[in-house]
Amino acid sequence: MIACENTLPGDPPSDWQVNGAGDPSIQGFATQMSLTSGQTQFFKIKTPASSYHIDILRVGYYQGDGARKVVSNMQPTATLPQSQPACTNDSAPTGLIDCGNWAVSASWTVPSDAVSGLYLAHLVRDDTGGSSLIPFVVRDDASHSDILFQTADETWQAYNSQGGNSLYSCTINCPPGNPKAYKGAAMVSYNRPWHSGEDDNGASWFMYAEYPMIRFLERNGYDVSYTSGVDASRTGYTSIIEQHKIFMDAGHDEYWSGQEGQQGNVTAARNAGVNLAFFSGNEMFWKTRWSSSIAGPNTPFRTLVCYKETHFDAPVDPNDPPTWTGTWMDPRFSPPADGGLPQNALTGQLFDVNSGTTDITVPSQYSKLRFWRNTPVAGLPSGDSITLDAGVGTLRPAIPSRSMPVSARWAMSGTWMPTTGSALPGCSTCPPPPIPARRCSLTMGATPSRTAPPPTT
Repeated sequence: MIACENTLPGDPPSDWQVNGAGDPSIQGFATQMSLTSGQTQFFKIKTPASSYHIDILRVGYYQGDGARKVVSNMQPTATLPQSQPACTNDSAPTGLIDCGNWAVSASWTVPSDAVSGLYLAHLVRDDTGGSSLIPFVVRDDASHSDILFQTADETWQAYNSQGGNSLYSCTINCPPGNPKAYKGAAMVSYNRPWHSGEDDNGASWFMYAEYPMIRFLERNGYDVSYTSGVDASRTGYTSIIEQHKIFMDAGHDEYWSGQEGQQGNVTAARNAGVNLAFFSGNEMFWKTRWSSSIAGPNTPFRTLVCYKETHFDAPVDPNDPPTWTGTWMDPRFSPPADGGLPQNALTGQLFDVNSGTTDITVPSQYSKLRFWRNTPVAGLPSGDSITLDAGVGTLRPAIPSRSMPVSARWAMSGTWMPTTGSALPGCSTCPPPPIPARRCSLTMGATPSRTAPPPTT
């Protein structure tokens, strides 16, 4: 299906890509992070424009264009210009800003033949051409594709500073207390336009690493379908993951919900025989929980909560105990809370040093590995090396897992990275400060065989 889909004509990047967060004069969000065929996506948009249109695109390879236009020139249903109210601030000092009280501007019903994927609503002003993007996922919950690709939307939202607040900064109705690092909001809403393309230098947005991986997968015809971090967090989602051979996570996927949600679902799927592929760094670092929206409909899974309790000397989340929202690895207040579960038990590596990222360097000693066939690495002369393009491959310092069961592990690159950061503040039991440099490598592991997953169809 993916190979056939990508034979269709694409849309040139100059037509759909935007700089950073796009034009601030036309911004919006979707009321669902994901949906399936037959369901309707609603868009809430704020703009002074008297005329604009919406294109719906599916992200893929498409002969290098990177996206295909599924719907062209869709018109808003609201009377223009449409006035939207001020977003709602939480009554408690959490930093939560929720724009769910905005009125619906347009809608799109997913057709029955839609191919699962990462989709974009491209909002375009007809007068100035200014535009912005709204990402969402179209799922196929009946799919038994080889690969189930999960987006890192929780991390996109954590860094999203729309309205002045994110989990890294706070200017309005901020939480009390003095963390030992930056002060951010404790809650962020999916009911906001996306500013993430400008935040964190774009490194916490789908265009940074997920987009290159999607292009790679679909260019090579891999059998893949898509889901979101929100979906992986839903109770019972293990059964959906188990319909696939591989659960794949790519890029910067720092925020994961707990044992009753995302981490628990993926762990259970792994234990049932699903292979895990983490093409990522600094993944599953902060433990989160979910809450409903506070503006507009009281919708579950629209508020992401993380009090970053590791930055404090005592629990600060009102739900702690029993629910901890600090780093996954921090055990100081568990039990009675549910922290102290290092992520390398699931992902195979442990990010522990705030020292940025570096591009992957592949020396010639790795060039004969099958993984690098049909790439420039395969032809490297002895003694040479190649550095992958920025955004295609990046590493963060990490500790390999000693707790995840593997029958074999292969290094596929070798990169020395200077580390000038430090171990997490406020965590006396976290790893010690770093040595001046660490060797990072792209690795592949094979887990011992378990119950075979259902056959693909």
